[in-house]
Amino acid sequence: MESQIVRRRVNMITAHLTAHDDISASATHLFPMSCSSSLNSAIPRRYDNRMNYARQSSSSQACFMRTSEQGSCTESTAAFKASDYAKKSSRAFEGPMFSRPANNCKHNGTVEEAPKFARPRFQLKERRNELESNGSEWSPKMDVAESGSMYVVSIELPGVNINDIKVEVSHKSLIVSGNRSTQCKVASYLNGLVSAYHKKEIVQGPYRVFWPLPSNANKNRVSAEFVWDGSDFMRRIKNKKVLFVGDSLSLNQWQSLACMLHSAFPSLNYSVTRNGPLMSTFSIPSKQVRLSYVRNALLVDIVKEKSKRVLKLDSVAISSKLWTGYDILIFDTWHWWIHTGRKQPWDLIRDGKILRRDMDRLKAYEKALITWGKWISNNINFKKTKVFFQGISPDHSNGTQWGKKSNQMQCKGEQNPVKKLSYSGGEDEADILLGKILSKTKKPIHMLKLNKMSQYRVDGHPSIYGNPRYKGMDCTHWCLPGVPDIWNQLLYANLI
Repeated sequence: MESQIVRRRVNMITAHLTAHDDISASATHLFPMSCSSSLNSAIPRRYDNRMNYARQSSSSQACFMRTSEQGSCTESTAAFKASDYAKKSSRAFEGPMFSRPANNCKHNGTVEEAPKFARPRFQLKERRNELESNGSEWSPKMDVAESGSMYVVSIELPGVNINDIKVEVSHKSLIVSGNRSTQCKVASYLNGLVSAYHKKEIVQGPYRVFWPLPSNANKNRVSAEFVWDGSDFMRRIKNKKVLFVGDSLSLNQWQSLACMLHSAFPSLNYSVTRNGPLMSTFSIPSKQVRLSYVRNALLVDIVKEKSKRVLKLDSVAISSKLWTGYDILIFDTWHWWIHTGRKQPWDLIRDGKILRRDMDRLKAYEKALITWGKWISNNINFKKTKVFFQGISPDHSNGTQWGKKSNQMQCKGEQNPVKKLSYSGGEDEADILLGKILSKTKKPIHMLKLNKMSQYRVDGHPSIYGNPRYKGMDCTHWCLPGVPDIWNQLLYANLI
């Protein structure tokens, strides 16, 4: 990636060791306040899309939070005073706390040892094409913030693919590792003027960053998050058109993204318009941002034949008329393939020349995906358009699947995520099939792998508190802010 710095942040969250798993409301200001982000407004009442948290036993471990002293060194990481920590340990710091300098500072006199989180040990196993003048050494920037007994460590990893970031806990250290590959243009100077000659610097190879952990840290409660940057996302989709195509779960994700973008720029005017009976569009005119959603639950065509609704597994001729002219496409289908009886959206299935009353639903789903994939490969310009497919969103309508004695309550009353998956829902099979078909398409179609992580969230559904116009239990769709916000973080990660 040339002339571009891709920011990556890994957040490590630590909280005071207690007998329960409640999260203090005081932690909310650690995250950007967003009306629809499950990383902030939902924190006071539940986990919402963070799997676990690292927990630390003693407030004395807040020595991580001591501030840098501006004096003996011009760099931001100079000496640390214990008295500074005592004054500030009960609040979050306003600015960047610890930024690792390019060169070590020299101090006069005796200086107290820096906090453990202030100076991570860093290893870059391979560097190529150093600048000839003075060489270069890449190291990640790092910030630490505090709220009461909770700590957030953020690091920026330029040029690191989100799929290459690994967070693990060894016996004594927190380790962030991965593979970095980035290119930067560096101008050479001649008599104070920038010459026409530019040299590409490529710094790449494996890296590891270590943070020593306190001896009493609960290492089983460590988790990592990719941080949503609404401003950056807005910049990436400026002057572009985005289209979500699918059922109401696709609508769920579209609504989530619209709220996330609005929360990034709450003062900007926006509009939501209907473009026909099946399409809606959210736009922010001043940013030239346009997000559309079109309802198409099955992707393939349904036509009328002799007063019967016929599902054509080999045709998208009608459906695809609305899929062209977009820069980003996000598709979704599965939920309506398993409906029977009055909720079944077709009467007959046409498989080539064969007309059936019914067939194996997974097989029908496979044939429809193959038809869709062929059309996408042959009709979409992948140099202009990026195509994504939303993985299978799990349904939590059967409480016995996660340890309930009966299914009477379904997902009602669930207040916490499942801590350990001990079951395999029916969606898993469809999700695996989807992945196989997408991997065989001629063009690069990115699958948002959201099934497994969403299976933990039995507490994330509206249950009986959904749309007041409909009675009954909803254990299929998701509350907002909630799980779909994380789906959009996956989308964002794939876009950058």
